Amino acid sequence: MSRLWILLAATAFTVSGAAFIGLSQLSTEDLISCSQEDSPMVIPSSICRQYTLLMRTGPEDIERIRGLNGVAYILAPPAEGKFEIAERYLEKGLDVNAEIHTTLNVSTFTALHMFATFNEPSVVAFLLEHGADKSKRDSEGRTPLQGAEQQQDREPKSDFSQVIKLLR
Repeated sequence: MSRLWILLAATAFTVSGAAFIGLSQLSTEDLISCSQEDSPMVIPSSICRQYTLLMRTGPEDIERIRGLNGVAYILAPPAEGKFEIAERYLEKGLDVNAEIHTTLNVSTFTALHMFATFNEPSVVAFLLEHGADKSKRDSEGRTPLQGAEQQQDREPKSDFSQVIKLLR
């Protein structure tokens, strides 16, 4: 019986080691994608999330995320596990108020502007709790509140009241 337990333990250790090596080969963005509940990867999202939180929040990973539009990249689309990952990256130095540039650098805005106009109250609340600046203006001179109000005017059937209340 003890040989069976030794064999099972050795097998589990080998599989765990292989999974760890596999995760270490993934890019930061692949790990964030893998952390989503609906990820198409075969690695369970909870394992990807824990590996990301414990092993992939160093300076190189933060720089990689900065180049991918920062906290907005982590939170789009919003998902429960992503708040934990975003919070860890913010604790490690990712700037919640960093400017996001459009592809052709035509305009700039922050993650707060983006999620306010996307009508995502849970993300707006998260960003505000982590120091997002409500008064920061985008390249068109609008605050996140003005952007949300303008979007509400464009989409009268949508209810932006929660986002607007958070930004006032």
